[in-house]
Amino acid sequence: MNQSRQLQFEKTIRLFILLTTLELFGMGIFLIRARSLNMDTGAFGYSLPRLALLAVWLIGFGFCVWALVAAFKGSGSFQRIRLEVEKLLEFEKRYTSVWGWLIVITVICWGMVLLSLFKPDFLTFIWSSLPVLVRQYAAVIFIVGLLAVQGLIFMERMSPFHLSLHDAFGTITTQAILLFLLALFIYAYTAIDLDLATRSRTSYFPELAQSFLQGRLDLPDPPSTKDLTLFGDKFYVSFPPLGALLMIPFAALRGVESINVLLFNDFFAALGVTFTFLMLETMKNLGWNQLRWWENGLLALFLGFGTAQYYLSERTLVNLISHILATSFLALSLWLAFLGAQRQKWTDFFLAGTALGLAMLARPNVIFACVALAAILFQRLRELEKFNRINYFRQIFFLTIPIVTVILGLFWYNQARFGSPIDFGYAYMLLDQPGDLITYGQFHPHFIAENLYDNFLRLPYWETECRMFAPNPQGTSIFLTSPVIVYLARAWKREVWVLGAWISIGFIALTHALYYNSGAIQFGYRFSMDFMPMVIALLAFGFKDKLPRFALLLIVYSVLVNYVGVIWNTHKWCENF
Repeated sequence: MNQSRQLQFEKTIRLFILLTTLELFGMGIFLIRARSLNMDTGAFGYSLPRLALLAVWLIGFGFCVWALVAAFKGSGSFQRIRLEVEKLLEFEKRYTSVWGWLIVITVICWGMVLLSLFKPDFLTFIWSSLPVLVRQYAAVIFIVGLLAVQGLIFMERMSPFHLSLHDAFGTITTQAILLFLLALFIYAYTAIDLDLATRSRTSYFPELAQSFLQGRLDLPDPPSTKDLTLFGDKFYVSFPPLGALLMIPFAALRGVESINVLLFNDFFAALGVTFTFLMLETMKNLGWNQLRWWENGLLALFLGFGTAQYYLSERTLVNLISHILATSFLALSLWLAFLGAQRQKWTDFFLAGTALGLAMLARPNVIFACVALAAILFQRLRELEKFNRINYFRQIFFLTIPIVTVILGLFWYNQARFGSPIDFGYAYMLLDQPGDLITYGQFHPHFIAENLYDNFLRLPYWETECRMFAPNPQGTSIFLTSPVIVYLARAWKREVWVLGAWISIGFIALTHALYYNSGAIQFGYRFSMDFMPMVIALLAFGFKDKLPRFALLLIVYSVLVNYVGVIWNTHKWCENF
């Protein structure tokens, strides 16, 4: 670094430290004068959280004052600060990581302040105390965001290299966090905008979580009996228990009534979008996906908003909650499988199996996705020229341990409830219209023709009361609601993992075809969410190195159509069911 450049560099650092010190000084005045968040005050009339916040501020402000004095004296301490900043700016990976985290901090801080001004209901939906917290500390939150923006400007001015669009959003981790925040915002904003209830009388999982805490498997006093199973004078939730297991901490800490089921749904739906993005980015490291990061982000958003997941995220029925959880954990399992194939670590294979096991605790038929996971590992070993039976089956062993454990757990759960390890209690379910379930059972070839028609061919019909075309409650063709899947025709290649994904999709779809209903009241083909993460992986593989413009248009169309599905399915438009 030449002398003039070095002088300019030091001048910029001094200015940054000076501005930071002034901003922290203003923050300190606010913290000292602001009212406590609660009446439980301690020393000096301040609550314990306020005292902790003041202590953190004092440390930061003291460091800035010391750095400011050192900067204007030009002491050795200042030279050490300058050297540390130079190191940050020399390593691109470290630079982009810090850059990305500063963007995340800015988005969160300024986003909360703006929401408190223009959409306070959003903050209430996330956490009932959050609007009060943001109002009380709006100045602090704003200044933290301002400091992050200041850091971004400083890094941009002093950067020795040019940031690409990819680098501008930081590392994959920060991109995933931003995508999660975006997805959660859209889900939550949709719920608030449509004024949706936080819980249905048939959510059941909060009550089941409470029952688990009491050491019982039935619901002693259910809020409703619709879709429950009556067996031995007791009511049971026939659906697998993952939703209830995840709600146990909330039920234990704050009680059943405090659980916001809709927020729970939206949170895991947003996680599903994030895991799908991470899956696609990891595929790039294996050479099985050549799309740019923002194209992978669009495909992840397609899963979240261009498929049945959009309306599933806004409903709190017990069976629909299970769909959201299964999709999210299936996407997590695939991401970990691709990651394990890349890093060749047994822990990744074990975690991939664990994630698939959790998905099975929501929707047991996703077990067939294990074929895709095994195929991913097989192909990668062949590419690395490390394939041998011992090595492969060692990986499969770690993959299957948690899957087998979950299967045994489900067997025990069913045995304890209904006296049979394979009986989920559907035969005793209290349905409004049991239909052919009693005649043919839960799975039968009799249902194939109608299910295929409902999910792939059925079109909207003319609704006389609404005087417009409306979705059929039995289903609407997935080619109409999510037409970008037609590009799956490109994903045909003699790759082992591609074949494994298609086999998994085929077996899961077969369970849907044999099932006694096509999805009850649905928009599109809701059971397709059991394999949609694999569909997204195949789409990315088929697109090769670029998303076609027509595919982009179809993604936008799918999002708009599925938003209509949200409005219809939440009884906000043409209630024909």
